Amino acid sequence: MFLISKGKKVNKSVFIFLSPAFVLLIFVGIFPFVFNLYLSFSLLKPGTIVSSGFAGVSNFVSALIDNDFLNSLRITMVYTVGCVGIETILGVGLALLLNRHIKGKSVIRTLLLLPVMIAPAVSAYIFLYLYNPIYGVVSYYLRLNRSILGSSDLALLGIMAVDVWQWTPFIMLVTLSALQGVPEAPFEAAIVDGASSWQIIRYITLPLIWPIVLIGVLIRIIDAYKVFAYVTIMTEGGPSSTTRLLSYHAYDIMFTNLQWGKGAALSLIILFTIIVICTVYMKLLKVKI
Repeated sequence: MFLISKGKKVNKSVFIFLSPAFVLLIFVGIFPFVFNLYLSFSLLKPGTIVSSGFAGVSNFVSALIDNDFLNSLRITMVYTVGCVGIETILGVGLALLLNRHIKGKSVIRTLLLLPVMIAPAVSAYIFLYLYNPIYGVVSYYLRLNRSILGSSDLALLGIMAVDVWQWTPFIMLVTLSALQGVPEAPFEAAIVDGASSWQIIRYITLPLIWPIVLIGVLIRIIDAYKVFAYVTIMTEGGPSSTTRLLSYHAYDIMFTNLQWGKGAALSLIILFTIIVICTVYMKLLKVKI
């Protein structure tokens, strides 16, 4: 047990067993963050990480006034709201269906959860082939005479479809877990009072499961806001920067243009904006974690 009472000595073996986790946390989480702070406040020549002085907030200003920043922020917001909104509607709907007594429910639930088990990079390659204008299944059945990912008005929708396909089952799973904990008494009382199925869902089911569903939605907002693999593999921000999300924009600045300070500052701006978005979300919807 890790609960420590006053006057009791802590077994030193506890720290020995926890030390690998602490070391991993330092190298994977704390050290990269501290190093990123160093880069963001340093004057750096392109291609080098050796500081030639203190930059103050110049890297942050440079990242904010960049011509592509506002465009990337707008695209990221559209992507996040669109994906999470569709995933929430579909996920909750599927969960409500699977919560009924359906034959083969366990098999259907397992099949629906398969996309979540696939790595995002693999999902991106799967849809890359499905969208292929020559032999892609999607392009064939939609009778498109142009490339989905090569079209400025379809590319973002194509990437959003991958996100929705892969992560709708996550919302479904969260909703199903919430439904399992709902008491039966309110439903029995509603049936006795003659409430319809829609009235039961609207006035009893959704209010009872909504606090847990909102936590799942919060997790998806964070993930969608910093999505990277889909864009990098499928479009590389194109065509004409229509899929240039903030995460890819930061990557391009750091690892293509080798502007380490500006890229590090932008990554902190992304972190700050997602914290603000999540804080506002939790305050407005009264989400408790």
